[in-house]
Amino acid sequence: MGLSRVRAGEGFFQPRLNSSTGLTVHELMAGSVQTEPAFSKRGPAVPAGMKRPLRGALHTEGLMTRYRKRQGGDEGVKQRSLMILMALVMLMMTAAGGAAAEDVLRGYDSAEGYIYVTLGKYPQVIDGGTPDEGINTWNWRAHYQKHKNEELMCEEEINPEAVPDSPILWRVLAADEEKVFLLSEYILFPSPMHESDRHYQNIGHDYGNTDLCAKLNGAFAEHAFTEAEMAMFQPYMTYGKIFILGAEELKDKSLGFGTNKSRKAWATEYSIRACGGFVYRTAVGNSSPYWLRDQSKNNTRAARCTKQDGDIGYYNCRNPEEGARPAVHMTQGTYRIAGGSGTKEDPYVITAK
Repeated sequence: MGLSRVRAGEGFFQPRLNSSTGLTVHELMAGSVQTEPAFSKRGPAVPAGMKRPLRGALHTEGLMTRYRKRQGGDEGVKQRSLMILMALVMLMMTAAGGAAAEDVLRGYDSAEGYIYVTLGKYPQVIDGGTPDEGINTWNWRAHYQKHKNEELMCEEEINPEAVPDSPILWRVLAADEEKVFLLSEYILFPSPMHESDRHYQNIGHDYGNTDLCAKLNGAFAEHAFTEAEMAMFQPYMTYGKIFILGAEELKDKSLGFGTNKSRKAWATEYSIRACGGFVYRTAVGNSSPYWLRDQSKNNTRAARCTKQDGDIGYYNCRNPEEGARPAVHMTQGTYRIAGGSGTKEDPYVITAK
């Protein structure tokens, strides 16, 4: 619509000059933005050495000028943009946190394997090296045996109390709406199941009455976990909050124990060098045995345990070289994930809420 066909002034509708600028006649007359007149395709002459501004650029400039005025100037635009950005970031963080709490701590999956986490601390490393696949365990045992044969007590050569704490690595066996089932990846220390095999004959059917059960829920728990972390765990039957697996659990394919090999475990450097934990020979992988909470039916003075090939056997309950591999039931909703990616090399870091 051309200027000659509409009279500009109060009380009159202010039409758009044309579709390219989006400005009213009043805005043009006020001189807020310079633009080309509607009646000229090319507009007024441009002085030499200057380029004619693009029609689209003028249109954008005019729109931004009016937007800034409505929003309180440039500072108002910046503040509103910042608020929108912060809202988006918070929304993304909330979505990520919800996924971690609900989806990350799954149980064993036959296709994807285990999720790994760290929780609590306990002495494990002396000079360094991993227990995995027995790469270092035989040397650790030989080191301990050498000093034992020289009639030097283990504690005199390596003081267990001087070994620093390290985060405990756990694999997630299972998870449901109520709890997360965790098993220590490594054997953390050796211990008798019970000091008296005669006494064990009578009480061995209830693991909750054994010395090992008392140790796990006493000295071990006090050393490994804070009060807030202990509050995350559920009591299990008569076994307290920290227990060891039973033979049926160690045969459960849904927990990842479908073969003898899957039942094998390795002990930490602390467990072997500082405390004398047993190590099987190199030919069978330098793994270590660990207790199960079942009393042997063949010999009531013995408790069931793993053997060199990962099969299940039994040994006298007084054996001090047999390992302890703790397990816990962690209550859903009591923890948060503070870091990591859930792999064995980069486990999730679990902290109490």
